[in-house]
Amino acid sequence: SPDVRGYYVGVSDDEAWFIYLEPGSAASAMYEPWRPRALCDVKTDAGGAVTFRSAAGARSPFQFTGRLSHDTLAGTMTMVGERTGAVIQSWQIAPRRVLPRFFTGAPDSLSGLYDIFDEGSDISGTEVVLLDLADHRVVGFAQTFQGGPDAVFDISGNRVKDTLHMTWRGQERTLNPVRLIRGDTLTTYDGKFRGKKIYSIPELLGAPRTAECKK
Repeated sequence: SPDVRGYYVGVSDDEAWFIYLEPGSAASAMYEPWRPRALCDVKTDAGGAVTFRSAAGARSPFQFTGRLSHDTLAGTMTMVGERTGAVIQSWQIAPRRVLPRFFTGAPDSLSGLYDIFDEGSDISGTEVVLLDLADHRVVGFAQTFQGGPDAVFDISGNRVKDTLHMTWRGQERTLNPVRLIRGDTLTTYDGKFRGKKIYSIPELLGAPRTAECKK
């Protein structure tokens, strides 16, 4: 059966999907705004099929059925009713497996979750997840909040020394921000925009989950 261990990231159906799979361990997890969700029963077979489910938590649990092919985890993510098991919503997703620098043991100060919230507010602003890859690309996503999760942007780009050139693709618009990397902060040339790194990626997905898998 395929080795599915690793990080997968991508935007489909205006939702950000960021998943870490490690079969047989309690480390598998999925990003959700505010708190990650533990993933349980990660299973693969010789044909490349992959299935897992999320721990039941604050929202109805998720189930994934699909396959890993050429580092793309393609399939159907379904949200189901906790008591009934009835399908509430489903998405066709295809996040790609990526190799962040920290996953190879290399120094990696850039990868992480950056918070850019309006002053005095914890409900309007942006969460940015960036992954600095071993092949020098930078990928990730941005989740905006206006009282609750709002729009999602798919991020791609590259880093040249301390300058980060990015393309943010959303459903309605595309942005091309350039940021300077100043320690744990991303800033504009004029210093007006500042995004501070709150968590490394292992901290982000290892933070207290909405629920844990039942033993």
